[in-house]
Amino acid sequence: MPPEAAALIEVLNSRHLDSRPDLLSDPDRAAGALARAGLAPPDTGLEPEWLAVLRTARDALNDVVGESEREHQRAWATIDQVAARVGLTVRLAAGPTAQLRPVAGPGSGEAVLAEFLIRLHQAITGGSLRRLRRCANPVCDIAFYDGTRSRTQRWHSYARCGNRCNVAAYRSRARAD
Repeated sequence: MPPEAAALIEVLNSRHLDSRPDLLSDPDRAAGALARAGLAPPDTGLEPEWLAVLRTARDALNDVVGESEREHQRAWATIDQVAARVGLTVRLAAGPTAQLRPVAGPGSGEAVLAEFLIRLHQAITGGSLRRLRRCANPVCDIAFYDGTRSRTQRWHSYARCGNRCNVAAYRSRARAD
């Protein structure tokens, strides 16, 4: 799995899932989640305003990953509005190489959001964004990377969710007969 996809999955799965609270709901929880995603040092304390903006971007990306095509336009517009708040610069070097870098200093809310947007840009240009999915089990809804050749994986884990859904569907059909 490409590192940018892993970072985006970590952020997507920071939302309220099952009994776990939203990990971006307060600065203490957010510090760990953002460090695991590689977006900020572990001791980063984000202001509530920047956490709210990051949650907005995360929720819009969640809509891109899991919703129908007609919902994508609104989600991308939201992400674009968030991106307008962030300063990014291009760094060029011999090779030739080019990198997007945050204008803001490390650990600031703007820099964390910039790092998220950089990973999103890398996922779009590298093609890994098309492989991000949400689990088809409505009870689960975990984001995952579809590494299959056919890009048709439906569950984050067949053993945990796929089998349960298939057994439930079989039992439902058996009762109907």
